[in-house]
Amino acid sequence: MQVPPQEIEATVNKANDDAKALLKEVAEIAVYGNGITYNECWNMSYEERQIIVDVLTTKADKMSGKKKKEFL
Repeated sequence: MQVPPQEIEATVNKANDDAKALLKEVAEIAVYGNGITYNECWNMSYEERQIIVDVLTTKADKMSGKKKKEFL
């Protein structure tokens, strides 16, 4: 059984895109995370990073003056 080259390429491209997204997420948390270090971010689980990103997004929205109805 042989895997078509297109399928291999798609899998590799998806892995590369996922890796870039992870790097971006970790960098954003380190930059905007109020003291959370780059190394601490790498030690977090996916769920922990998602919660922190959600909290930081909500905080940024509140600081920008958006009202609660605009959060939806």
